[in-house]
Amino acid sequence: MSRPKPTVLLETIDDNMSSYQVCEADAIYAVCYKGAPIKIKTQANIEIEYPGPKYSKTSFPTPGHAFNLAERLNLRFDTTEFSVVMMTTGRTITENKQALSCNELHSKQVITPAQARLPGHTVAV
Repeated sequence: MSRPKPTVLLETIDDNMSSYQVCEADAIYAVCYKGAPIKIKTQANIEIEYPGPKYSKTSFPTPGHAFNLAERLNLRFDTTEFSVVMMTTGRTITENKQALSCNELHSKQVITPAQARLPGHTVAV
């Protein structure tokens, strides 16, 4: 079964014939630790500083990648504290304002990877 086609909100094509599309998403799915937002920093070799740390994504427009990441982090750190937070609405902020935490959002739904696999549990996508 193929994926449903997303609703394209904006589109532009540059001189190299590359297309950029802004597509509608129902929510953003973020991986949080104990309900708080996180960043993941990796270092290829901790003995040398080059090439420096890299930061991985922790929020996604679809739930699958978020559940996979939460499950991998729970296994790596031997915990069940990583969960997926579905963010559907929030306050709009400007660059000068402090960033919002997952707990400050107006509408959220915390779903653990184990709950997503329970019979009868569905995630609106």
